[in-house]
Amino acid sequence: MEMTGYFNINHFTNSDSNSNAHIELVARGGKNTNDITLINGLLEQCESTTYHSNTYEAGRVKFEKDLEHTQGYTTNDSEKLNAIKNPIIGKWIGIKAVFYNLPDGSVRLEQFIDENSSNNWHKVLLYIDNGHWGGGNPNCGGLDTQVITWSGPLAIFRWDNIDDMDVKDFSVREIQPFLKK
Repeated sequence: MEMTGYFNINHFTNSDSNSNAHIELVARGGKNTNDITLINGLLEQCESTTYHSNTYEAGRVKFEKDLEHTQGYTTNDSEKLNAIKNPIIGKWIGIKAVFYNLPDGSVRLEQFIDENSSNNWHKVLLYIDNGHWGGGNPNCGGLDTQVITWSGPLAIFRWDNIDDMDVKDFSVREIQPFLKK
């Protein structure tokens, strides 16, 4: 699947709650909740099993994997500092996240940025989850390195510690990836 949106951050807060100000494109899961109600023997928190593509106001980008909200977040997440050359506050920026399964059972995660809002996309981060990326303490019936090859019903555009932002041109769509040999 591919998720795309354009964002113009007008103001963010300096809160450290959920890290520095950032935008997240989240896919392959269900509702994010801290509810510990059991549904068919599993915690409702297990619905939030998701991949996250994060873009921080200072230009850092990062992938996260959450296998149980919130104690199932992975560690040693793939990230790149200064992936965006210019500050992203006060201007439109495009963010695109692509998540797809590979024939070997791994999942490829890609993040693209349209830094000048000109439909000129460049890849800023690539990671392949091949079952070695783990951490946290998920209790949803799988290992902490579980590869998320299925898709849940929700795609989420989320932002933390941003209190004034304009958004436009959101899209979520199924894709058929073109893989170079």
